[in-house]
Amino acid sequence: MAKRSLAGNLVHYRYFYLMLVPAIVLLFVFNYMPIYGIVISFQNFKLLKGVWGSEWVGLTNLLSLFNKPSFLTALSNTVVISLLRLAFSFPAPILFALLINEMRPGRFKKYVQTVSYLPYFVSWVIVSGMVIQVLSQRGLVNALIDLFGGQKINFIGDPFWFMVVLIVSGIWQGVGWGSVIYLSALAGISRELYESAHIDGASRLQQARYISLPGMYPMIIISLMLTISNILNAGFDQVFNLYNPSVYRVADIIDTYMYRLAFRDVGGTNYSLATAVGLFKNVVGFTLLYFSNRIVRRFSDYSFW
Repeated sequence: MAKRSLAGNLVHYRYFYLMLVPAIVLLFVFNYMPIYGIVISFQNFKLLKGVWGSEWVGLTNLLSLFNKPSFLTALSNTVVISLLRLAFSFPAPILFALLINEMRPGRFKKYVQTVSYLPYFVSWVIVSGMVIQVLSQRGLVNALIDLFGGQKINFIGDPFWFMVVLIVSGIWQGVGWGSVIYLSALAGISRELYESAHIDGASRLQQARYISLPGMYPMIIISLMLTISNILNAGFDQVFNLYNPSVYRVADIIDTYMYRLAFRDVGGTNYSLATAVGLFKNVVGFTLLYFSNRIVRRFSDYSFW
């Protein structure tokens, strides 16, 4: 069979390419067209003057960030929360996928998968409201602690317990959906490998270690690189809906800091500084992705490019 040219492929698969058009348009409108807005970070932006009429100040906004203690606090909080997520939230879907894979096919397995997926489709506004109600001073958990003679815990107002709630609620909300890609990787492993290992006397744990995990490596590595590149994205929706003034010193992250600069700063809105924070975050993310990809390429065949 003769190899088609690019034009030939476009004609032959024209209906498939037409199906991509809406996605390409959305990607262009919402991801590429707003890129010109980064020039605001190099300006003393005034809303009435617009992007092209505002005064150009160069790197002043970016350099001034590192002289602001509030920004440095938000940066350190973001890194700490992201590292905690990397340590606890990242392995959770992998372990959950392995457990699901060990279950016998049937209604119970489907039920567990469905129930684990559902929290992902619930807004953090609702989830945070549920968490606050359950863990408040008069909530269910503290009522049970008081019933058994314990001392009530301020889960939402104590910095340590707030971090615990943040990580645990994040795992609960995302573990089911996060396991989908790992389950798809496990579905591609030949059952004959498991049967051969069973005949050779391998236990279920050994099968998971030497067959299931290696089969998931490509997905794990790709997910790990994406997680590392997003280390400055600590979850705006979750933090914004859960935190309060009593935990600002550990919960104020870069995204909430940007939000306050742009919309709620006491000294007035500062779109230029907020945009500079976003630019800084994206540059760091791209740099981390680039170097993590280079490191992965050196030690394995799994990489983005």
